Amino acid sequence: FVSAQTQGGEGIDKDSSGVEDEGDLAEGKPTFVDTLGSNFNDTLSLKRFNTEQMTIQTKVDLEAKTARNRQKAEDDGSERLAQLREQRTVTKGRFFATRPPYNPAEIRDKEELRDRKVNPQKWAKADADLLADKQMVDKRRRDRYIMYFVEKEAQQNQLREMQQAASDAAPMVGTGNSMAEQAD
Repeated sequence: FVSAQTQGGEGIDKDSSGVEDEGDLAEGKPTFVDTLGSNFNDTLSLKRFNTEQMTIQTKVDLEAKTARNRQKAEDDGSERLAQLREQRTVTKGRFFATRPPYNPAEIRDKEELRDRKVNPQKWAKADADLLADKQMVDKRRRDRYIMYFVEKEAQQNQLREMQQAASDAAPMVGTGNSMAEQAD
């Protein structure tokens, strides 16, 4: 071991690689960087953190403080939410409001309608592109699943023929069968 002198004149034992001996670190005061992970409070100010950091004298203190803060963070989460739920006031029906002040879908639709009036050429192109895209998707679908579409068209033709036959067999209105038409 090589003994190095610090500003205060105290010696820190280092091995030949320049790394401090771990035995001395366990007894020494943890650095600021070491203490950064000890607190789990998101809203803790640096001033308050510095005062808490001053109380940590050893690595054992640091581990104990970290464990206490972790437990406190886990416990406080559910209690804080329960307290907030108890404090919450019921606002349903206040000021004759029956629904939220805005609905994102409604706002988007209103903005799109306004934009369609302002930029009709842009939306005509967008609509044409969408229609062309849908036609290409239908064409690809038909090419890939041709048997399904052949059967579907056969069923539709058969249904159309049955409806045509039913409409031909039904009596037509205004053919002279009623008494009022015969009297005229």
